[in-house]
This record gives sequence, structure tokens and C-alpha cells, in this order.
Amino acid sequence: KILQKYDRVLIRKSEDEVIFAVNAMAPVGEERQQYTEELQDCILKAVEKTGEVIDVPLKWLAFHLDLDKKGGIVRKSECYKTGEILGMGKSDVDEALKYFDKVGLLLHYPDDVPDLVFTKMD
Repeated sequence: KILQKYDRVLIRKSEDEVIFAVNAMAPVGEERQQYTEELQDCILKAVEKTGEVIDVPLKWLAFHLDLDKKGGIVRKSECYKTGEILGMGKSDVDEALKYFDKVGLLLHYPDDVPDLVFTKMD
């Protein structure tokens, strides 16, 4: 099932997985603010479709955008450093990684590859 939202395409892989494209290269300023609001709306709608609704802290969004800038593969220690800068504890970082993995914004396999986070899926 494919859903159109703004200029992104959402693809429902299964009842528990939703994938959608993210433009992490939006310039700073009004365009990025608009994009941020659209992304938050998109994430909320995707999560609502999985039956799980949580409030996503704004620092989680900043956390994801920063990880996206770092490259395709990021060490978990870097994730913790980024989280610390944003005022997030290790448990907050772990929860954010789990959440963003669930909604398809990154890939993290804590049981198989615990020290790596994949931010680019192309």
C-alpha cells in the first residue's frame, strides 16, 4: 500500500513497518522549519497507522537530523555524544533509536550489530 504525503512517498511494508523518504539536506531557515513540521506530521501519521502513538520530543528530531548529517553509518558512541549535547541520557538515546528504527528513519540492530546505526538506506 502506498500513500502520498507532501513530496514524500510512504510505503507500508507490513503492519509494523512504514518507510518514507527524508530530506536531511534542507537549508537552515524557514524552509527547514516548514520541513521539520511536515516531518513531525508525517511521523505522527505513520505511527498512528501502526497503532502506537507517542509524543516525540523535539530533541529527538534534532538528534535524528544530526545523525543524518554524520553519514550513512554512525557508531553508537557517537549517538550517545550527540544525545548528551542535546540533554539526552543513554536510555533516551536508546529509546529514540528504537523509535526511529520502528518508523523507518534509520536502521539499528541492537542484538546483531549493537555498535552501529545505519542512517542512509539508499
